[in-house]
Amino acid sequence: GSALGVGFQQDSRQQQDPPQQQQQQQQQQQQQEAGAGAALGHGSDILEATSHNLRLEKSNIMMFGSTGSGKTLLAQTIARCLDVPFAICDCTTLTMAGYVGEDIESVVGKLLQDANHDVQKAQTGIIFLDEVDKIGAVPGIHQLRDVGGEGVQQGMLKMVEGTIVNVPEKNAARKTRGETVQVDTTNILFVCSGAFNGLEKIVSRRKNEKYLGFGVSSGAGQ
Repeated sequence: GSALGVGFQQDSRQQQDPPQQQQQQQQQQQQQEAGAGAALGHGSDILEATSHNLRLEKSNIMMFGSTGSGKTLLAQTIARCLDVPFAICDCTTLTMAGYVGEDIESVVGKLLQDANHDVQKAQTGIIFLDEVDKIGAVPGIHQLRDVGGEGVQQGMLKMVEGTIVNVPEKNAARKTRGETVQVDTTNILFVCSGAFNGLEKIVSRRKNEKYLGFGVSSGAGQ
């Protein structure tokens, strides 16, 4: 009789377990749906909000144009209207650290000088990198050290993205290792400009376009 009773109780438990499992599953589904709805609502609130503190990363500017087209004048006018420090740097004179020429840190040094050595004001300025196409890697000299081309690119990459640059203090010797001032370039706008001669040939080669007389395309790329 006890064995039969035990078996009967087990059957009753088996019959009672499925409704309890269904209730638990329904509760879990409701909790998951509530959490997903809250996450979606929070995301939509961020996108639709007008006063939410969104962090926008810095975007630098690249200007293309032939010599004398007014690229430098445009950047100077923008800096004058915004009342921010402005510095123009000729990239043809830049070299890697330890070689004859201007170091990459001198670019930020010119901006700091224009800001009257006010670090906070200089960190919101504009640096105009002129003739940036002249620091391109020279093909065919892979065995030699390209101190004015690819070496300058590697050193300038982190500065343009945003980093802390050590600039010599005011009235400090240029080549001596004296006291330096730390300048954060995260909020500095870099405007790069250059003529980029031969760029139209690269674009036409990519599009596979051929031109006949009077500039009429032959339609080979169509």
